[in-house]
Amino acid sequence: MSKALFFDQLSKVDEILMALSFNENDKKELLRLIENPVIRAYFYEKIENTSWLIFLSEINDFQNPPTPVLHEDQGTVSFPIWGASRYLARIAKKSPDDILKIALKIPPTENVRVHEDLSDIALAMPPKLSAMFVDSAKDWVKSPYQLLLSQKLGKLIVHLAKGGEIDAAYELARVVLEIVPGDPNKPQFDQDRKSRSRIKDWDYQEIIKEISLPLISINEMRTLTLFSDLLKQALVKPDKNDREEDYEDYSYIWRSRITDTSREDFKDLLVTAVFQTAKTILDTDPSKIDEIATFLEEQKWQVFHRIAMHLVNTFAEHSKTAIHKLLMNRNLLLVDLIEYKTLLENHYGSLTDGEKVLFLSWIEAGPYYEKSESITPERQPYTKFWQRDRLSWIQKHLPRERQDELNALALELGPQREFNPSGIGPTWIGPTSPKSVDELNKMSVQEIVGYLSTWSSPQQMFAHSKEGLGRTLESAVKNNPNRFAIEAHRFEGLDPTYVRALFQGLKGTVSKTFSFEWNPILDLCSWVISQPIKIPGRVVVDGILDADPDWSWTRRTIADLFLNAFQTGATCLPLTHREKIKPILIELTKDSDPGREDEAKEGGIEKDPLSVSISTTRGEAMHATIQYALWVFNAEKKPGNLKSESRPKGFSGMPEIKEILESHLDPKVEQTSAIRSVYGQWFPWLTLIDVAWAKKNVSRIFPMSKKEGPFPHVAWEAYLRMNPPYDEVFEILKDRYLYYVHQLKNDKADAPNKLEESLASHVTTLALRKQISIDPPDELWKTFWEKASPVLRAKTIDNIGRSFYQTKEGEKFPASIVKQAKAIWEQRLEFARRHIKEVKQSNEMEGFGWWFAADKFDDDWTIPKLLETLTHCGKAVYDHFIIRRLATKIIKVKPLQAIQLLSALINLGIDGFGIMGSMSEVRQIIEAARDSEDQEARSLAIDLINRLGAMGYLEFRDLLSASGLIKGNGQN
Repeated sequence: MSKALFFDQLSKVDEILMALSFNENDKKELLRLIENPVIRAYFYEKIENTSWLIFLSEINDFQNPPTPVLHEDQGTVSFPIWGASRYLARIAKKSPDDILKIALKIPPTENVRVHEDLSDIALAMPPKLSAMFVDSAKDWVKSPYQLLLSQKLGKLIVHLAKGGEIDAAYELARVVLEIVPGDPNKPQFDQDRKSRSRIKDWDYQEIIKEISLPLISINEMRTLTLFSDLLKQALVKPDKNDREEDYEDYSYIWRSRITDTSREDFKDLLVTAVFQTAKTILDTDPSKIDEIATFLEEQKWQVFHRIAMHLVNTFAEHSKTAIHKLLMNRNLLLVDLIEYKTLLENHYGSLTDGEKVLFLSWIEAGPYYEKSESITPERQPYTKFWQRDRLSWIQKHLPRERQDELNALALELGPQREFNPSGIGPTWIGPTSPKSVDELNKMSVQEIVGYLSTWSSPQQMFAHSKEGLGRTLESAVKNNPNRFAIEAHRFEGLDPTYVRALFQGLKGTVSKTFSFEWNPILDLCSWVISQPIKIPGRVVVDGILDADPDWSWTRRTIADLFLNAFQTGATCLPLTHREKIKPILIELTKDSDPGREDEAKEGGIEKDPLSVSISTTRGEAMHATIQYALWVFNAEKKPGNLKSESRPKGFSGMPEIKEILESHLDPKVEQTSAIRSVYGQWFPWLTLIDVAWAKKNVSRIFPMSKKEGPFPHVAWEAYLRMNPPYDEVFEILKDRYLYYVHQLKNDKADAPNKLEESLASHVTTLALRKQISIDPPDELWKTFWEKASPVLRAKTIDNIGRSFYQTKEGEKFPASIVKQAKAIWEQRLEFARRHIKEVKQSNEMEGFGWWFAADKFDDDWTIPKLLETLTHCGKAVYDHFIIRRLATKIIKVKPLQAIQLLSALINLGIDGFGIMGSMSEVRQIIEAARDSEDQEARSLAIDLINRLGAMGYLEFRDLLSASGLIKGNGQN
């Protein structure tokens, strides 16, 4: 079929459908026409009566449901619509018996859209006939793809239930909501080890909402049993052996309150379903509370018992036995359960004296009563908190001696904390302080230091700690840094935790608009540096975040403070303090942290040197050293002039910095890659400060092999990751660029890594700035394109185009950059002409779509280039951006070129999302070309309308009729 005549063929179908009779010739003509899948879909969309059933059955059109389509390149699956099943769904009410016979004979398919249509057919029929689909529906729901199927099956369950097909309704509900067990053979944290529902959580919730009341109205206990069974499926562990611990559901963590419905995963949804079903039953007949509670208690999992307790609390006046039975369940006492606490507070008084004595003995025995060991020292703190809280729950019922015990515990541990239903034991949100920020704000610095020097931490879990007090001190320092800075000398001799907190607080206030008194701070820094890092005899309890282990954390914080201050500049930290800072900084750069062990692999993964450098003392000190050099450099340079001849003296004027830098380039002194990465990150600034020094040391900083020096590639990788290209730095590193370009692998199929992308960005940016010759190509430029893989070449072209596109609209590029960019496009086109198959397969030219969309080049040059470029693309990408520019600018002045480009995009197989996302622009381009005075543009527009129709976009049909064109011939 000629695509140009597509809508003529569609008109012929309309004629056959509107005819009063249907003869053999019509039948043959229709069979010929519907061989086209688009026309077949149109035909099925238009027929609305049962008269076509015989004809369609004769040609076996109900026996070939389309299969799912796997798109391997995108990793997706699509499910074609089947016109035949949609037709059957539309007419099912008109002839249910005939449609049932046809529908049940449709071959099994994995196409979920066909399953949806069959569900619609079942919903349109009387329930007795609908029940015939249940066995098939139980298979449909097992598909990993559901789309709208699960929602339709929810409606089918209700349809069956209300129509008296009770067993079928419950049978289908059980399968639709079934929980699939996890695989016990999978690793512990593997997703496949977890149980899962067959359908999405939102759909799961909606189905439960839809079916609950209809099923409860039919058989309330059968419905409660259904949801309870499903919840038990959700709670079962993959390696369950029916041990007692296998029934521990930890619901107090993932469902802190039974009435909390904020979470919506299938497990929570089933808890809500069980609870709401039971409550609905009791709202109607509260006398059933003991029966419902007994049913829930018979389930082994704790969450059922919690539902029972909540309901018993709610319907307590109707309970005869459930309250007592639940209160005297010792296992419920062990965990922080809000439902048990409430039941205890409300009904403890109803226990007999003997039961109260027994209950108090349980509290005295503690939470570890089942363990063979006694309450060991490490368990003692938690046990006391646990006992305090349980006694508090029944405080108003306690005898005097027990009340005294509670008061003693409250005095030692503090009053009962706010109840925490989401975990075992008291809430703990981090280190806590015996003083608040407000309290410290009201004290003088001398009083604060006195308190810090005398207060002693109990060094117990959940208790106040030095770390907690230090954090409060840090906040107080931030509130008024200068009053602490002036009296910083008072902190000498204090615990390192508090000294660190002071520096941490000061660091947080460093800014260009604020400065505090630095002399006392620097004196304190000197004192800290003079202390041995390890403190003899100091013991910090393992596992308790109580205090700093030694002075190492404080030293690192000093390095952080300096780094922030140097970066802020001389307005914050005047240059007059330089002499005091020198020895401190030098000492910090000699710190033993990091060691080689800090760079060892972790979990089989290499640690990133730059990350290690910013999380260690010496690493931070080296960053601070370079910022110190910039601090001095910026203070000495002539304002507004950075020419080489007017620069400050460089490192000759900073001998302390030169000594540090050259010392740590010595492998006998520095043995970590983390420190070497610092040189790479800051190399442009080292060049700025002293270009001669940078040139002299480039081979030491950037060794290309172990023969040249230690840590090859480390500084280079840091340099690429952290810096854009600079012209002067490029001149120094040109041989390095060439070396690393030679290391690229042109046969690499994987996506380029970040370093390869950064190298490509540097090379192309420098080329655009004429630092690298494009025409004629110098060695670096030529080697890059020869060595880069097709994927990297494509990514490079793409990234350049995106950078063009992301500049401000209307912003013009310098003529030199435009010229260089054009040369790059020309060169890549020339390459494409000589390597047609390779380029089309890799689709490396697709990124030029961004170049066109950016509107930075003259259209007379760009449009022919893009038209040719599209012939070398394997698919259309970024079509929306190209189409938008065609519609907003090109079509108005160059209709022929606009329709040619749009036609070329569609020839590439522009996907449905591309057209649908640009539908108005596509119509705008076609309509303008169709109405233009350019006859060739008009002809291309009409041809394109028909081609789009043949692709299934029938909505463009009106563009032919609206123009008054003679159908199919493309003429007026």
